[in-house]
Amino acid sequence: MKEILFNLMMLILFLVALFVFGFLYLIDKLPFDINRKTLDPIYAFIEKWSSKINGWSWHKRWGDKDKGTGYKNEK
Repeated sequence: MKEILFNLMMLILFLVALFVFGFLYLIDKLPFDINRKTLDPIYAFIEKWSSKINGWSWHKRWGDKDKGTGYKNEK
């Protein structure tokens, strides 16, 4: 149950990150400039949570040789 909740949390964080990236893409297309101080917290949020998602996915893939998906199945 704990792992299911953790996976759900990571999925939600991933969807939030996609939303933020889409938002930033749209900001780049605006005809006027946005203040740097306005964008800095958004970039900090993306840096923090993308690294957490990266660490989580790395451990899911390579962390356990028996259950990890990155290893060849020798059976």
